[in-house]
Amino acid sequence: MGRSINKIFFDCDSTLVAGESLDILAEMQGVHGKIKKMTDASINGQIPFDGILKEKMDIIRPSDAMIRKLIPAYIERCVEDVKEVISALHLLEKEVFILTSNFHHIIDPVAWALQIPRERVIANELYLDENGEYAGINETSPLCGENGKAEMLKNHKKEGIRIAYVGNSVTDLVCKNVADVFVGFGGVVNRPKVEEQSDIYIPHKSLAPLLLYLLEPTEIAELYNNGYTRLLDKAGRLITTQTNSPQSL
Repeated sequence: MGRSINKIFFDCDSTLVAGESLDILAEMQGVHGKIKKMTDASINGQIPFDGILKEKMDIIRPSDAMIRKLIPAYIERCVEDVKEVISALHLLEKEVFILTSNFHHIIDPVAWALQIPRERVIANELYLDENGEYAGINETSPLCGENGKAEMLKNHKKEGIRIAYVGNSVTDLVCKNVADVFVGFGGVVNRPKVEEQSDIYIPHKSLAPLLLYLLEPTEIAELYNNGYTRLLDKAGRLITTQTNSPQSL
C-alpha cells in the first residue's frame, strides 16, 4: 500500500472543536474555575490523568438537559475548515475516527454534524438515571486511564495499514509511539511540548494544511479534480507562512 495514510484519528476537544466541553458544562454548574484548573493541569501533563476524569465528572454532575443545551453551541465551535477536510478524506476513502476520553453523549452529535459514522467514534460512557440525572461513568474503560488512547489505537494497527493521529494535548502524546504519524494541532491552544514532539505541527486555526501534510501527490490531484481547489490553495498559503517546516513523512 505504499506510504499512504489509511486511517486518521482525531481528538475532539480543542482539535475538532474550539473549546473544552467539560469546562463549558462546569460553567453551567458554577464550578468552572475549579474544573478548568484540573483540565489544564491534566492536559499539560502536570497531574496524572488516571482518575481525574471521574473526579471532574463527580463535581460537574451533568444532566441530560445540560448536555442538550450544550450541544448546539459546541457544534458551532467546530474549527475552521474541519467539515471540508473530513469530506475530502472521505472522498479519498480514508477511514476517519474520533478518539477521545470525552463521552458519547457529547461527541456523537459532533460526529453526526461532521458525517463521521457512529461506529467510528471511540469515547467514554456516561451514565444517566431514568430522570436524566448524572449517575456516574464507566470507570472500567481504558479511556479513563492515561494510556487508553494508545491502547485503542493498537487495535487498528495491522500490516499494511498506516495510521495518523491528530491531537492537541500532552496526554495525546501517548499515541505517538503507536501512530505512524503524530500531528499536533495548535490552532486552538498552543502547547510547546506538543509542538516539540509532534511529527507534524499545525499552528493555524484551520485544519486545511493537514491534507497537504498527510496525502500523497496523486490523492491531492484527485481532490483538485473534485472541487477542493479553494481548500488546498488555502492550505498551501498557510504552510508557506510557517517559519519551522514540519518533519518530512
